[in-house]
Amino acid sequence: MSKPTLTIGIPTRNRNDLITDLLDDVFSQLTDKTRARVRILITDNASDVPYDAVIERYSKSHPESISYIRNKVNIGFSANVNKAVQSAESDFVLIMSDDDGLMPGTIDAVLSMIDAHPDVGIGMLGHATYDKMMTKETRPFMSSVYGYFSNGKDYLDRIPSFPDALISGYVVNRLYWIENFSHDFTEINSIHFIMAPLLIAKYPCFALGDKGYVKYRSDMGHWSIATDPLYPFPMFASYLKSCKINKKLLCTRIHEKMYCTTMRTVMGFIIRNKVLGYNFPRKEIFGVLSPYLDNSTFRIRLFNLMMQLLMYTPMWMLYVPFRWLVPEKL
Repeated sequence: MSKPTLTIGIPTRNRNDLITDLLDDVFSQLTDKTRARVRILITDNASDVPYDAVIERYSKSHPESISYIRNKVNIGFSANVNKAVQSAESDFVLIMSDDDGLMPGTIDAVLSMIDAHPDVGIGMLGHATYDKMMTKETRPFMSSVYGYFSNGKDYLDRIPSFPDALISGYVVNRLYWIENFSHDFTEINSIHFIMAPLLIAKYPCFALGDKGYVKYRSDMGHWSIATDPLYPFPMFASYLKSCKINKKLLCTRIHEKMYCTTMRTVMGFIIRNKVLGYNFPRKEIFGVLSPYLDNSTFRIRLFNLMMQLLMYTPMWMLYVPFRWLVPEKL
């Protein structure tokens, strides 16, 4: 069997019921021309539920296309992502969350890009947001950048935020990943917050942002922003940890971009929780505004207005509070 070009790496745990949607999307796109070039690798992080039936089902119809690795113990999310990348045999790995999906034509688009630009260190795919049943698009795709960038700074200048909080949709050069990987990176809960900036800083990259390629499953029900009092701080502590780890490795432009992305995201979610949340202070504090604040439509309009103001806030205003405080605190 010839060496594959692309592996769909799927780190998973306890989602044997959801991963089939992604597998169906992948196998439906494989043709006689591409089947030999693409592999699927599932790294099971010591799940409490069996995957035997899932693996057997797809192995029967695609015996040479799918591989399964089960960890004896839970090694953590980031370590399992790293295992999916390092265990692949291909030159490139498309990392996918086990509960997301792929739009038709995605694999062909990725293969075409890496065939044309085999020197890339990383590629980013656009996302389309779907409901939890993956049957209806719930948020229109926001157009972004598309193309090949020989310099990561050029890519950064074209995007509003970086890196993407979602693990799905990163196409990484396996050799470059291994060369730049450190086991310290698995101490945070989102390894892509560190690896993506490193790869963009050191190698050419590409972006497929002309439309949604990844189907992001939202409203999973088992976890909610509204009911998690600590959100978003556990997730975006990873941003700040990444900034500290990468500070000596990255150029100032990328480092500041990550800080500003962190500030905008944290501030945005604070606004969301305060404006759209359910635990407002006593009505006496707001006086005549109280009737409006009880109206959900008004809250949504207020939230949208505040988010638009936040997006137009100058970068230097977002960067200043963290410029001195964050490095010493982490």
